[in-house]
Amino acid sequence: MSSDVLGKGSYGEVYKMDGQAIKVFKNKAHIIQEYAAGNYLNSCNYVVNVISADFDNLLLKMKLCDYSLRNWIDKYQNTPEYEKNLPKIIKDILYGINEIHALGLSHADIKPSNFLVINSPVFKVVAGDLGFVSNFKYAKVERTAPVYREINVSQTQSSDLYSIGITLLELIAKIKINRQAKYNEVINIINDKIKDQTYKDILLSLTNKDPSKRYSIEKIIKLLYNETHTLVKTIPNINDQSSIKYLFIEQKTFIRKTFKSFTFKYDIKRGKKGYIALIRYIEENQVDKSLFKIMIGATLFILSAVFGKTKFKEVNIKEITPDTKHLNSILNNLLSNHTYLNIIYSP
Repeated sequence: MSSDVLGKGSYGEVYKMDGQAIKVFKNKAHIIQEYAAGNYLNSCNYVVNVISADFDNLLLKMKLCDYSLRNWIDKYQNTPEYEKNLPKIIKDILYGINEIHALGLSHADIKPSNFLVINSPVFKVVAGDLGFVSNFKYAKVERTAPVYREINVSQTQSSDLYSIGITLLELIAKIKINRQAKYNEVINIINDKIKDQTYKDILLSLTNKDPSKRYSIEKIIKLLYNETHTLVKTIPNINDQSSIKYLFIEQKTFIRKTFKSFTFKYDIKRGKKGYIALIRYIEENQVDKSLFKIMIGATLFILSAVFGKTKFKEVNIKEITPDTKHLNSILNNLLSNHTYLNIIYSP
């Protein structure tokens, strides 16, 4: 691997190689979570583009950006370039997280180093490091960097709102907060450092101890820019199985019973979504029945990686089938399929 290190993410180091950003992981479950989230969010305009995954070598390829936002701040904070681009940075941060929220997910690790700056063809900031991203109930909000994590963290998108508040406070006030602050301390910093009344109102809202009093990102976008930013994603009707004609009833029954048994044994979440996603994938791709067992194992592994803590690991797939030689290619195929991802992430 090249020595041209770009940074370190939640679960791995990022390198520059062949005009791409390459993230190297130590754990297959971690690359599954980040690759799944990246592909699910591929329609977003303000989220980093994930290109491909190599599960044999635990490498994730992403669009190469010019800086992390933290590095950009360190370089330009005392220059006219900073003031010129600050409004665009704030807007892009809001748009990026709003896109993630609109698709039913939380980012769960919002901080300046996890946004990326693209200089050309136009200046743009995108949300990066998707390692903690999941449906808000399962996002790893408890592992958000302490400075940007509220004292009373919750499994809701409101925890992201607090993190955005601290991030924007640092940007607007040109300060760096070095420890997790109490709610009243944050209020004091805002009142002391922020002169613009609109920004002050927004920041006080985002960091309010009561999550119900925090402005939604769409409301903030409306206040600052008088714009409406929405992202519509078509979710398949997961209850409609009338088109399932390739699978025999006994095959569907076997797949369903296996899912039910292992999700119960290992406390795997969203097993029904995984079952429906898999039979839809099998149907659409006319998958040979010899691969059904390894595909069940791969889907259970994906659910375990993406949706909360579970005791199910890669090794447990051998309880379903001893033949796991095609596991990595199947993981890649499943996680590159938009229908499959839309179903497992669906509300």
